[in-house]
Amino acid sequence: MKLSDFDYYLPDQLIAQHPAAKREASRMLTVDRATQAFGDDEFAKFPHRLRQGDVMVLNNTKVFPARLLGVSDTGAKVEIFLVNKLDDVSWRALARPARRLKAGKRISFGNELKGVITRHTSDGHVEISFDFDD
Repeated sequence: MKLSDFDYYLPDQLIAQHPAAKREASRMLTVDRATQAFGDDEFAKFPHRLRQGDVMVLNNTKVFPARLLGVSDTGAKVEIFLVNKLDDVSWRALARPARRLKAGKRISFGNELKGVITRHTSDGHVEISFDFDD
């Protein structure tokens, strides 16, 4: 699986900037498996879509701002998406363009934050160590 597998165009005006005033009025995408048809509905109707024997899995993970945009030492634009903290200065991350980010590649995320790719993992991630100025 590649990070690019999840790329798609989504116009800014379709991205919610704030939660709905009434949470139950938020929208949800529906899929009719029999007809392969997509639909749009209110989340308040979700309980009516459940059938006996259905299993619901809840995700209560917290999201943090993990997307970093930087520039490599060759001037190429780089995107790093932090996944797991390894220690005080190192992270496991998804990277774009991953193929060009070999071990030892330096990336600048502004004047005060720099990083270096330390290795590629077998599952397509990179490990990056950060150097914090001040």
